Amino acid sequence: VCLCSDWRNYQKITTTSEHEEVQDMLERFYETIYDELDRLNLDGQYYADWTADELFITFYGNEDQKEQVINESLQFCHNLATKLYIDISNSINKGIKYDIGLSSGYGLIGLQGPGKFKKTTITGDVAGNAKRYETQAKEIRKKQDRGSFPVIVMSRKLKKSALRSQVFNTQSFSDLEGTVKDIKGESLASWQFKDN
Repeated sequence: VCLCSDWRNYQKITTTSEHEEVQDMLERFYETIYDELDRLNLDGQYYADWTADELFITFYGNEDQKEQVINESLQFCHNLATKLYIDISNSINKGIKYDIGLSSGYGLIGLQGPGKFKKTTITGDVAGNAKRYETQAKEIRKKQDRGSFPVIVMSRKLKKSALRSQVFNTQSFSDLEGTVKDIKGESLASWQFKDN
């Protein structure tokens, strides 16, 4: 399972805030994320990377661990969109908003890339889909004022897993068709915690 998330209006934050303040916000944001990842029941079977405001996490396991990986990633995603969002808003900055794309599938994970600059990453459509789903979530936020909590977009297959696990039982899913590059017409689902 791949999760992609980035902040809304990051460039505006960087131009209207002192550099040290942005550095502190990023540091505290990612410390919050990594602390939550450490609580997962996956024996460290995840890889988390970030570039500025963009978070990318790959949760992985073998075929026998498939359900556990899906359930743990869904739990983390739900926490990132609810409890962690509240923590981040209260302790770091109330202006931080982010959305989430969540995709599942098969890929090749390991050290990849050019010669001396290899890094741990995943190759496969699951990674690209997570980014596209996050972009779709951003589009939903632009078109509809749906509150400050993160919008999550995932495949309908993952939605079924989420409903089975009852992790996302606090709000209803909305079904939609993809409208952004590479996922136009794809059957997707969105979810957002609403506090009103």
